[in-house]
Amino acid sequence: MRSTPAESPLSKAAVSPSQGHDLSETDLYLWTQDQAALLRAKRRQDIDWHHLAEEMQRLRIEGRLDVSPSLRAWPETVLSKACHLGRVRAADETGLAEQACPPACPYTLAQILDDSVYPGALEPRFT
Repeated sequence: MRSTPAESPLSKAAVSPSQGHDLSETDLYLWTQDQAALLRAKRRQDIDWHHLAEEMQRLRIEGRLDVSPSLRAWPETVLSKACHLGRVRAADETGLAEQACPPACPYTLAQILDDSVYPGALEPRFT
């Protein structure tokens, strides 16, 4: 017996994605649900493999930082690189000079990794 569209396990966005791969950046939860539905439906050609692999790796690393001694130094290692990349992207997206962004991350690693910390908005330093 064929299922009707109302009975389909795929979400509306998975059946007819209107936002394409951008959904992984605009609504992560909806994107993960759509990817799971596509996997269950064996629609391999429609899966966002690149973003799916990145998300799986991120989740795997986040879940193991506390129990893997070899990964404990990883956040500190990538923090300055990530901050530099953020400056470059922010300058590119806003048209401001890269020097208008903070030269270093304004938060400690402990603050970044603490889910209960919400630092709020920083005062912009436009020159």
